[in-house]
Amino acid sequence: MAENYWDPYANVTSRNGLPCDELTATLRAAIRRADEKTALAAAYEMHISSPQLSDKLWRTLLVASVEEIGFGNVHAPETVFALYKMKGDFSYRAGDQAMLFVYAVRYLCRSGKDCSSADYARVLDLKAQHGFLYDVPDYTFDMHTVQGREMGRGEVHF
Repeated sequence: MAENYWDPYANVTSRNGLPCDELTATLRAAIRRADEKTALAAAYEMHISSPQLSDKLWRTLLVASVEEIGFGNVHAPETVFALYKMKGDFSYRAGDQAMLFVYAVRYLCRSGKDCSSADYARVLDLKAQHGFLYDVPDYTFDMHTVQGREMGRGEVHF
């Protein structure tokens, strides 16, 4: 079954033989549970395995800043993104890159948690799969839309 799984890391192992899809899942679950020690261990294993897996680590942290943290700390996405951009100034082999992801992991673990954006995205996806179309509210029709102009609406309707 794993060979047909959509995750390109499902059949990849880390430097120490750990399944990479499980490392990613561990990292996300540990962040959700504020388990800093486990999250750091998974992140470190990802980082030391290869530059490609280190990139996967950062993509995971970027998504976690929105999906796991969300409105629990509205600064999490910008903080993690800033750290991600900073890492580009250092060689993969430099210890400074490790310090940056360690900071990001600790920051996310210590942040409040709110998964509502991810939940809302799943609801919207399910609705779309079942053909849901939203009702266009009347306030939409103003001078910026064809229908609004046809209705004679101007700035007062904006």
